[in-house]
Amino acid sequence: MKSIEDIYGAQKHYEEWKNQLSKKIVLCISGDQDDTYARYIKPFWPHVRTLETGGMQVDLTFFGPLRANEEDKVFYSPEWTKKYVLSQGAFGKRYRVWGDGKQMVKDDIFDFFGLCYLGKEELQRRGYVLWMPLLPSGGFISEGDTFCYLNLIDNGLDAWKNQTWGGWAGAKVSMPKDMKDAEKPAYVKQQLGLPRFMPAVQNGFAARMKWSTTPRYQDCNHEPSIDGPAQISVKPGQHVSAKFKVSDPDGNAVQLQWHPFHVDNPAEKLRIERDNTPSPIFIVPANAQPGQTYHAVLEATDNGDPALTHYKRVILEVE
Repeated sequence: MKSIEDIYGAQKHYEEWKNQLSKKIVLCISGDQDDTYARYIKPFWPHVRTLETGGMQVDLTFFGPLRANEEDKVFYSPEWTKKYVLSQGAFGKRYRVWGDGKQMVKDDIFDFFGLCYLGKEELQRRGYVLWMPLLPSGGFISEGDTFCYLNLIDNGLDAWKNQTWGGWAGAKVSMPKDMKDAEKPAYVKQQLGLPRFMPAVQNGFAARMKWSTTPRYQDCNHEPSIDGPAQISVKPGQHVSAKFKVSDPDGNAVQLQWHPFHVDNPAEKLRIERDNTPSPIFIVPANAQPGQTYHAVLEATDNGDPALTHYKRVILEVE
């Protein structure tokens, strides 16, 4: 954007071109570490849209393996990484992991991931700055800013349509001013009632790696599909029966779970009966107001390898 300004800024039609470009650009911001957005983009390109998320729900930072709960640690392990990433053809071979001997730039003193096998003392002797603990060789290196575009993936959550709806990348939620960054993921999850997303994200990545090496469609696993209404008109206090069709292209068994997403954090929450079936009953709060909406999300996970997940968001609109 700065290059465009430098090259074309003095030309007659620059402002017209700039306005046209601003309508096409969407920024998925992962923080503002060097103040580029605050100091340049926002004041000089004020009409550029940002897709903001808060409370990262899938920890793909460098510190992810250190902060993971016991259930999610497997997705950073050397064993998982070897099976689902490193062994998957040309892309897999190029993927960086701990202790692989690689560096983005030779002798970069901050890039010690590939040299972790040298040990802390030897790395420090060579002048490396160890800004995080060393992890086991072969382990998954998270890619930092990857999380900021996860809401754009076509997984059925449709989180790209509205920043407050919630998805793999979190959601735009009003947070206390004094809240620390480390506390935000749990806060967003609690506010919206989000389920655990890590298996779906990492297994989805693993499946795509497999697709890149497998010529025949039938030799890979694929996500389930869900057909059914995206919007339902409801009345306060109504018990709404709905039907959805769930299928799997590979003939795998599919486990279902409905989740009420508390978008806008209503005082009284939507309740769901028969919440592990394709025929749920939505119980609308008696004090629901006309124009108010409630979100229900169906999570469908197959038993393939890797197990893959697809979602269906249903919005209940109060008449």
